Amino acid sequence: MTRGAPALVALLVAFVLTSTAALAQDEWEEIPQRLERSIYLQLGGVVGFENFDGVSGKNSGGVEVRVGLRSSQWLSIEVHYQWLSGMEPAGNDTGSDWTSTLNFRVYPFTFKEGQVFNLEEAQLQPYLLVGAGVTSFNQNLGGCLGSTGCPTSRDFGFSSRWGGGIDFYVTEKIALTTEASYVWVTGTPVKNLSYTTLSFGAIYRFY
Repeated sequence: MTRGAPALVALLVAFVLTSTAALAQDEWEEIPQRLERSIYLQLGGVVGFENFDGVSGKNSGGVEVRVGLRSSQWLSIEVHYQWLSGMEPAGNDTGSDWTSTLNFRVYPFTFKEGQVFNLEEAQLQPYLLVGAGVTSFNQNLGGCLGSTGCPTSRDFGFSSRWGGGIDFYVTEKIALTTEASYVWVTGTPVKNLSYTTLSFGAIYRFY
């Protein structure tokens, strides 16, 4: 089993259990505006921590953008693009890397008024996330020739994203958010180039 696989299994189990439990709860009689259906835009910064298997790499910073739909009080669906300045697979500075996924964010604590997290106002909203998409790395092909540099190749592979975070609403329309996630990457030639991310940003809701 590759590195990170046990963590993926644990996250998947937690995701399924909390989602099932949430669906079994009674819904609000009248939900706050922050739990209503709306489109949203999220912008932020991100740090990627390499978990490459069999090759060297480095941690990297970058930015991300998400456009999504809060389809119900407990679920958001979003398109997520994350750009990193370069994680340098095999120790070579070959340029930027990116991942784009379709994510599902489940909010398991947004069901009963007054239980936890100040739900009377739905100000603090923890969530779990799972997504799938494509990751691209710019990799060194070898055969470096002095000042001419090293030839590179833009390679692509399947990726899945597993994580969780917290949205904290400062107004009805604006929330600060932070998230930790694990991006599992597979498929030749970018297999074993998985990484962990920590992101911070802001959300704007279009009611």
